[in-house]
Amino acid sequence: MMQMRYAFFCAFVVAALVFASGCSRKATIFSHEPEPDITGSPSDPAVELKCELQPDHRYAFHLETDNSYTSSKWKFGMGSQETHFETDYRLMVTNETSKAHKQLDIEYLALVLQVFSGDESKLYFDSENRAVPMTGDFAETMRSLIHGHFGAELARRGTLSKVYGLDELVAAATAKKNLRRVDGSVRRLASTQTVRQMVEFNKLPEKSVHVGDTWHQTNDLSNGLQSDATFTFRGWQWHDSRKCALIEFEGPITTQSAKNKSAVEDGKYYGRYWFDPELSLIVDSVVHEQYTWNRAKGPDGEKLPMSQTVSVNLDSVSTLPKPVATN
Repeated sequence: MMQMRYAFFCAFVVAALVFASGCSRKATIFSHEPEPDITGSPSDPAVELKCELQPDHRYAFHLETDNSYTSSKWKFGMGSQETHFETDYRLMVTNETSKAHKQLDIEYLALVLQVFSGDESKLYFDSENRAVPMTGDFAETMRSLIHGHFGAELARRGTLSKVYGLDELVAAATAKKNLRRVDGSVRRLASTQTVRQMVEFNKLPEKSVHVGDTWHQTNDLSNGLQSDATFTFRGWQWHDSRKCALIEFEGPITTQSAKNKSAVEDGKYYGRYWFDPELSLIVDSVVHEQYTWNRAKGPDGEKLPMSQTVSVNLDSVSTLPKPVATN
């Protein structure tokens, strides 16, 4: 039943993409083209893999996340929930502070949300689907976020240090009395963790590396979890018509608190990045997280298998016009 439902959902999404006009999303999941060769040798000169957002550029990205978990404590036995979220968004650097922090302006261009509870579809919204108009409180709220702007600040090494204006944007979207009940659902999407996935490009080595070199990095995840992964510069690969450095990584997922290490079992963190040196940017990424969360111990204990896949793809880069000098 699950496979049939997922196949139907995929077909529905493809149909929506076909009928929607101006949609920038790509159905790369259905591509069966062979993977390009990976080239390069450890004897090649070392290269610097450093992301650098340019202040005179405007970047358009597409983010997708798929989350699922299974619970044994649902009223009618074993239950599950799956969430698929997409956003097209645009960002640009608006200022660089004296501490070399970059301040960003971020704009939502499109939003998609699909939620399944067990075998039942609970929510579906696609701002680009003009074939099947979306109605209702949640659709009205989501639609009001389109072309909404908020800010973020990146510290050195591209780590998110601040988000501003997002709470106000969501508050304005849910300001009407009949939309208050969907405020929580919207805020879970428009969260700091989601913004981190949208703007952080810091999973790269601090020093120049050769093909085959490895490095370790610890990253904060959601729900108080962290990853301790080993990254490897595999070599060069053509990806979306760009010659990119291919980086693969894997490692365990644990809790940040030493007292709660038993709260997570079988944690795995792995994926790939493609870095374009001409743009000084990670232009595509796929990150997988899998773990089992122990909610409590004893007879009332509960284990929740969870998984998440996050992909971020660069759609386009445009150069901003230079300001016209005036006397």
